[in-house]
Amino acid sequence: MRTSWMYVGVMILILLAGCDGKRGPQVGDNSSMSIRRPASGQNSSLTMQIDERIKTVRSVTDVKEVVALTTQLAKENPNDKGMQVYSAMMKVFKATEGIVDRLNSGDNGLSQSEIVTVGLIRKLNTNLYRVGPHFVPIFDYVFGDTEKSDLKKIKRYSDLQNHYINKVYPEVESAIQILNEVVKGDGADDLNKTIFTFDLALLIGDSKAEKLINPKNRYLEVTTDHIHWVLADLHRYQAAMSYWASYNFDGIDSLRKKYQRKYAVRGLVDKIFKTHYTEAILARDFYKEIIKDKYRNLFTMRDVKVKDKYLLVHSRDHSLAAVKHRIRAVKGLEVSKDFGKDNKYIVSPRWLLTTTLANKASLEKRQRFLVSTGPQMFNDPFFTQSFELNLAELYNPANASIRDLKRLMPRPENFKRARSKKDRLPLFLYGDAPDSLPDYTMAGIFPKARSMGDLKLAMEVLSHDNALPLFGGWMDLFL
Repeated sequence: MRTSWMYVGVMILILLAGCDGKRGPQVGDNSSMSIRRPASGQNSSLTMQIDERIKTVRSVTDVKEVVALTTQLAKENPNDKGMQVYSAMMKVFKATEGIVDRLNSGDNGLSQSEIVTVGLIRKLNTNLYRVGPHFVPIFDYVFGDTEKSDLKKIKRYSDLQNHYINKVYPEVESAIQILNEVVKGDGADDLNKTIFTFDLALLIGDSKAEKLINPKNRYLEVTTDHIHWVLADLHRYQAAMSYWASYNFDGIDSLRKKYQRKYAVRGLVDKIFKTHYTEAILARDFYKEIIKDKYRNLFTMRDVKVKDKYLLVHSRDHSLAAVKHRIRAVKGLEVSKDFGKDNKYIVSPRWLLTTTLANKASLEKRQRFLVSTGPQMFNDPFFTQSFELNLAELYNPANASIRDLKRLMPRPENFKRARSKKDRLPLFLYGDAPDSLPDYTMAGIFPKARSMGDLKLAMEVLSHDNALPLFGGWMDLFL
């Protein structure tokens, strides 16, 4: 959950700074391009004004001033599509302020040392020399200290979830609405339509841009296809975070700390008495513990709604919207790749179309299951294996087992294998998966499943397909 929360901040820095060390789409010789920006409206000079202000940023205060200025100019100039895109991105950026500090603020074990992405954050920091000097305060804005009065509210998982619901979700929703207006009404005739151009000096600064970049390569086009791609990413983020915010995780850290102490003691005993039976935390121990009354609320659905709808329902809506925007983006990118020079765009259409996110067959299959309100046959890519899947139940707040995921989790009696002294290795190295489950249909998601074999077949088929990439992670809670 913590990694998901930090994802936006980390990815914004990666996308803006391009300092992840990986080779991405390259800028080439655009000798036929004009170095003058195509107009995005009567106020197209406004984006240039913001660009210049961003490049002069030298403090977190400056960052906040740029955010405020962008918001003001976009509000005053609603017909300038370039400014509207800037405004939308600023709203998403603003929602990332002080992510690490918020995670470190509570007493629930959300320490920075435990965050999986801390290595990536450090790498971003050490690579800031590769980009413009304005990225140092931008980095500090995202990963530095925030107002302490605000941090006092972040003490438990539910506080973090509420922060997302009350602060982050509305900002991202507002950004989505703005971008929808930018591409509103665009159809087949508007494929590959340029909204504004992006100045590469925003990445590396004016000084490096003047020395290293051919002036004819400096400004890259942002089209309606790119905006649809961004909309798909924003909806995908909202879908994942809404599902996460739907469930109660308060208490899981105290459970984790209990097992840390337990196995620390066991390890000490092993060391003293040379018993060599130290084991990692076994799944059966975890599932045996969470059925105790003290954890009765753990993994239950929170009674939280946004605009009179449960977050689970919003998660499904966002998932479907993400697919629709991705399909529209792919349609436009297929035109863009053959329209003019491929490297005149901010991101190469050809490169985007090679990513798994752009696979049309997977997108159309995902859309079919998200739209459906009942069971559908899920076939593997080669149509050699299939099973029945009712994805609608995954988002059904009226389903008793979806309201309390513990009903689907294995109980102690579902684990049959016992450790034997004849075992060459500790039990956890053999695997501690359950031998059975309380409900093989998984709350009706697999309506015809009657055994572990049926579920394992379904998971095997899903692993060979990219149509439902996040669903496998959900199933890992139970298998």
